[in-house]
Amino acid sequence: MVGLVVVSHSRALAEAVVSLAGGLSEQEIPIAVAGGAGADHRELGTDATDIIAAIRRVDSPDGTLIVVDLGSAVLSAETAIDLLQYDLTGPARVVPAPLVEGVIAAAVQIGLGSSLDAVAAEANRALLPKQSHLKDSLPQTGLPAADRAGCSDANEEEWLVGRFPVNTTYGLHARPAARIAWIAGTYDARGEIRHPGRDSAWVNAASLNRIATLQVLRGEEFEIRFSGPEAAEALDAVVALAAENLGESSYRPVPDEPPPLMGLSRSPDVFQGVPAAPGVAVGKLVPLGLPRAFPDRGADPGPAARSTPPNVADVRRAFRDVRRTITLVSAELRQEASEAFADGRGEAGEIIEAQAVLLSDPELLRLAVTNHARYELEPLEAFWRAAEEISREYRAMDDEYMRGRAIDVLDVAIRLISRLAPEAVEQPEIPEEPSILLVEELLPSLVIDLDPDRIIGVVTLAGSASSHAAIIARGAEIPMVAAVPLPKGWQESMAGRDVILDGDSGTVRISPPHAEMESIRETLYREARRREIARRQAQSPALLRDGFNVPVLANVATLADARRAALNGADGVGLLRTEFLFLGRKVLPDEDEQLAALREMTTPFVDKSVTVRLLDIGGDKDVAALRLPRESNPFLGMRGVRLLLHGEYEELLHTHLRALLRLAADRPIQLMVPMVSLVEEVRSIRSHLVIVRDELLRAGIAHGWPVDLGIMVETPAAAFMAERLARIVDFFSIGTNDLTQYVMAAERGNSALDALDDSLHPAVLAAIRATVKGADSRGVPVSLCGEVGADNDALPVMLGLGVQQLSVNPAAVVSVKERIRMLTWEDCRRRARLAATCDVAGAVRRSASMR
Repeated sequence: MVGLVVVSHSRALAEAVVSLAGGLSEQEIPIAVAGGAGADHRELGTDATDIIAAIRRVDSPDGTLIVVDLGSAVLSAETAIDLLQYDLTGPARVVPAPLVEGVIAAAVQIGLGSSLDAVAAEANRALLPKQSHLKDSLPQTGLPAADRAGCSDANEEEWLVGRFPVNTTYGLHARPAARIAWIAGTYDARGEIRHPGRDSAWVNAASLNRIATLQVLRGEEFEIRFSGPEAAEALDAVVALAAENLGESSYRPVPDEPPPLMGLSRSPDVFQGVPAAPGVAVGKLVPLGLPRAFPDRGADPGPAARSTPPNVADVRRAFRDVRRTITLVSAELRQEASEAFADGRGEAGEIIEAQAVLLSDPELLRLAVTNHARYELEPLEAFWRAAEEISREYRAMDDEYMRGRAIDVLDVAIRLISRLAPEAVEQPEIPEEPSILLVEELLPSLVIDLDPDRIIGVVTLAGSASSHAAIIARGAEIPMVAAVPLPKGWQESMAGRDVILDGDSGTVRISPPHAEMESIRETLYREARRREIARRQAQSPALLRDGFNVPVLANVATLADARRAALNGADGVGLLRTEFLFLGRKVLPDEDEQLAALREMTTPFVDKSVTVRLLDIGGDKDVAALRLPRESNPFLGMRGVRLLLHGEYEELLHTHLRALLRLAADRPIQLMVPMVSLVEEVRSIRSHLVIVRDELLRAGIAHGWPVDLGIMVETPAAAFMAERLARIVDFFSIGTNDLTQYVMAAERGNSALDALDDSLHPAVLAAIRATVKGADSRGVPVSLCGEVGADNDALPVMLGLGVQQLSVNPAAVVSVKERIRMLTWEDCRRRARLAATCDVAGAVRRSASMR
């Protein structure tokens, strides 16, 4: 009897289909399920090892039929078959049948004892009865209705089309393109995309490379269309992504890149490049070659084309290991991305995630197979030539940022080839001694692993400030200069030369006088020593010169943030963002998982104050596991407490509150409610806390009670209702970032509205003054947790207005404490009084900076 395997991204869906098929088959048949991802199969996804186990369970001499749902399930199933092909008792086959109808049709045929060919044929015809019955609803074309029932010609497809603007910093670059490709590959729909402004052809929307090569720039538009059973859902997902600015929270101006001088400047030993990562480094140059897997043939693909087409089975066999390794390495990259996000290295995480999409791009594998079939290249070289071809397409683009993606394609190809044939790739040797690397172009994967104590600077001949390598270097605080026009023979002539690298000005000085080298080294040492002394002093309270203590706490979103804040002397956590538990998740974390993560995150502050903000999603923060409402203006819609109190999300709220009350059994915490506008919202949260407390009491689970409850003051409503809100809360925390946005009615991060995005605007100061006045009427303490707390001009004004403690970015704790120790209470009050007389933010800043 033929075995049957059902593969779906959703374990629950696969099991439901099997249950339905079992009820329709006349006798019991060998059927197995493979679906879901993660240890408990609760996340959406497919896993080749899970499919292998399922095939083994139903393996039969008569054969095994595998019915899959969509996208990566096909690749995972093919990988599983390749790995098992010599271990099975019979043939295994994946069919393009619809999941539900195909499984049912196959199950009936298997129950009748049909052959594998007959079962597969019946599964593939499973939609015919439905198509015949609903023939009147099929697209009307020139074909007779009887012929249309089984037709799948692309020209007859009905498309759902959307057109979207691109406002991301670098246009439709790798990261937003990866998100679109993920959508196109996830839904049961065919997706195509084009650049309407250039009248380009439609290309595969599931291919990151094909999307990127459309060269859709900031301010332009792209058009995308879907057809198939889930076309509407796929287009809705793109609508939601576009509403979130394609996943990029705000526009970030591209660093200025002065054109590199084609030669020397200032002196024969000074080269002008592009400032890519700030900082100064002094040391010896160490040339490093770019890894190459195969000899460079330029645009020549290889040997002459073969005269006869290859056997399809031979091609599948030849690429078995390549396909399997693509799956494995892509999974490794996604795991590395998750670890980077958890460590607070968000930009590195996004870059690694985009590399996983690059490697999984079906277009890359298709080109590799074409090279193999046409030029008789071995699979690995065929794959490398395909990567080179796509890399050349990127390098030919007009946009500087997109040209920078060329090295990313080669990077993932090198990683795959290194896994399958390590001897084929000559890996660079990183020096043990502190050195400045000199490379033609830097692989992002190499920068991620660099130790800043060993690699103190980087000089590249190619690249730009917007390259992924430069972005990672900035995050690692490694000074870097790109696009340096060194003369030919640089690898030999520059090896071991002394150099001064200035990542701020983009200059590289070769063989400077020894005295100048030592002078700069001494300056760098003194600055490092000063920072270290300040960091040690930051472990002590920040006292104004007249003795008043101003606690300086930290805003933390990751465990890495918490550790850095504690190291820098933060007096506690003024804002613990709980969104990290939910963002990027396809399945919501349960109560125990939330508790474990929060316990770990608060460990560095075991004996200090910790304020936890309740889950603040909506606006620019979406959660894949939730079907959040689609809104035309999400920043003014269902976000923060509004979403938590919506009836649809009550279980989400209760699970979250239970985890937080259990955390309160370990250590004292305060809870803070985001986006409050109404008194009723605070009362409702208190009611839910009582309900959850009673549940924990009945279950005999340890928890903390009572727990102080405060609010974020970030809406004008909360600021001007402060006196009434102060009657029912234990503390206020002013979120100046959102408060400024809402008071000024100006989108945060919109460069065209920079003049309105200033927390020292008199209107914002009036809202803060009203908040403090309302809090004082009830003796409620007021803290501030916006970026303005680390602003040298704003800090004394905020203290003078009555703010009692500050919560800032972990990196700013040391400098904020230094600044506080220079001030007096009367000085702060005087600056606040001067600010009250000003009409514009600029005047406030000028008055605040006066001695």
